[in-house]
Amino acid sequence: MSSIGNIFSHLRPSTKSLDSNILDKTVEFIYSYRSGVESVCLVTSDKDVLKSIAGYVPDVVYNAKTEGSAYDYTRYFIDLESVGTDLVRMYTDQPIFDDGIIGYNISASGEIIQKKIYNAGYDDDPVLIDRYDAEGVLISTGEKELVVDESFWGGDGSLINDINEIISNEFTNNEKIIGVTYMKKEQKDQSYIRVFS
Repeated sequence: MSSIGNIFSHLRPSTKSLDSNILDKTVEFIYSYRSGVESVCLVTSDKDVLKSIAGYVPDVVYNAKTEGSAYDYTRYFIDLESVGTDLVRMYTDQPIFDDGIIGYNISASGEIIQKKIYNAGYDDDPVLIDRYDAEGVLISTGEKELVVDESFWGGDGSLINDINEIISNEFTNNEKIIGVTYMKKEQKDQSYIRVFS
């Protein structure tokens, strides 16, 4: 059965060109819209896939270990469009799976310049984000990321149509159930679409 990577890779240039070994090990895509700029975050449970994409992965990300996952693995996330820039975005699950994720903004020289703790909400509760600088000093706390419907997506509207069509076709043709969730930052022009199996 095809992975999320193989099913959705054709939707964006940054995923279309990925090697099949990477796509086979992709468990989720997160499409992002940040103040007029769209990108895609690839999620994998194979840290060596992350390393093959990024080149350099800080130890705190590469050696992350998560307990309590129903799937018995740690997820590693990378914003594909950020690779090779002066602000690479990487994420990993928190040490306890249901607690949420940890995000890292990494400089071109490989230094962590900001850490974000995404504290998971329950059901439709918002995710609460705490930000820390490179020294671990709290910058802000409780920034809300809300579960919303597709009308809050700020990016190209055709992406929603494409995703919905793929989900419908995969269920009809292969009885494959694909999840989709829409999220939005409460105080920022940022929205997200998660597709996962």
